[in-house]
Amino acid sequence: MFVFFGGLFLFGFTAWLGGSGFLAVYLCGILVSARVKGPIKHILGFHNAMAWLSQIGLFLMLGLLVTPRDLLPDIPNALVIAAVLMFVARPLAAIVCLAPLRFSLREQLFIGWVGLRGAVPIFLAIIPVISTGPVTVQFFNEVFIVVIASLVLQGWTISIAARVLAVEAPPEVSP
Repeated sequence: MFVFFGGLFLFGFTAWLGGSGFLAVYLCGILVSARVKGPIKHILGFHNAMAWLSQIGLFLMLGLLVTPRDLLPDIPNALVIAAVLMFVARPLAAIVCLAPLRFSLREQLFIGWVGLRGAVPIFLAIIPVISTGPVTVQFFNEVFIVVIASLVLQGWTISIAARVLAVEAPPEVSP
């Protein structure tokens, strides 16, 4: 808990001084993880839980920005975009980025299937919508539909994809 509130304080203080709070907390996290040996497992567990709660909260708040009746006309375009992202763009990007790192093709395809989903793409879609320019709320709606389609199809099939591509981790043996 101390580390969490220390990070919040560091973020605020650095931002108050005109610096990047995100960079300050990131660098502090690297330093703390290098120095703290004993309770790091508890710190990581706490921060993992906080990250999940934050993602859930962000996803719920972003969902409040969507009007369901306004989504209907955008569904066909968004589903085409989702299909291209899921079956072409993400796997191709994973293969190109991971090939030099000597991942097997099965591992590259699995990483391409897992992809970036959830609240982050929706949050990033807000930025062009609120800025001046030709981007409208339709863009945000389409991103929202793409994320939901990806969550439903890919999220529910991760374990199946791992089995099919034979990249499942072996079960842990309890002592």
